[in-house]
Amino acid sequence: MGFLRLGVACAARDDDGRILLSKRGDLNVWNLPSGRLDSGELLADAAIREVREETGIEAEIKRIVGLYYYSGWQRMNVLYEAKAIGGSLHQETFETRENRFFAKDALPDDNIDRLMVQDVLRSTHSLMRIISLPDNELRRLKLKLSWRWVKNFLRGHIEPRHTHFNIYGCVGNCEDYKLEIHGDLPLWAQLKLTDSHKLVDIEQNTMTNTLHFIFDVTSENEITNSQK
Repeated sequence: MGFLRLGVACAARDDDGRILLSKRGDLNVWNLPSGRLDSGELLADAAIREVREETGIEAEIKRIVGLYYYSGWQRMNVLYEAKAIGGSLHQETFETRENRFFAKDALPDDNIDRLMVQDVLRSTHSLMRIISLPDNELRRLKLKLSWRWVKNFLRGHIEPRHTHFNIYGCVGNCEDYKLEIHGDLPLWAQLKLTDSHKLVDIEQNTMTNTLHFIFDVTSENEITNSQK
């Protein structure tokens, strides 16, 4: 079984409630600032870093919106909502062709993170969603990303491999029972969760690259993100 690749996405909003999107350099489509989680890094810090690196904007995390599993990629992104608190918006960066704040009624049609943006605008949280593509679209996208890897390699910008994190999931108290999570299925499918289960905490130990995703039967609590 393959390991689960962890990443983050971040919906940073300005004082007018507009959402920051980036036009990707490799795919030429708009999306939320996003990327992989680095070794020894907190998820929330990774979300802030991706916004800064891709757009120049400094962000402050407000909440975790939910978990998004990418079928066919063995990857899961943790989506954060954040507030833009400073920095300077760059017109383009190494990874992006353009960066811009969009009003909710003026979002671009070629926004590949449309589902995530809608979830943020609805102010929902503790979501667990699967993002999938038709097989032909998945193959086309993987070819484009492979070509990006080759171009970056030839330019001397070697893309790092995904870190292998120790990922566990549990319901209630992880001291009682926890399941080691692999990447072949969504985390919640491996835990056999129902619609009544909600993500209530993510505990991280950055020294050992260990994460515990903790669920419970509740719909009231905001998700926390704690470090041990």
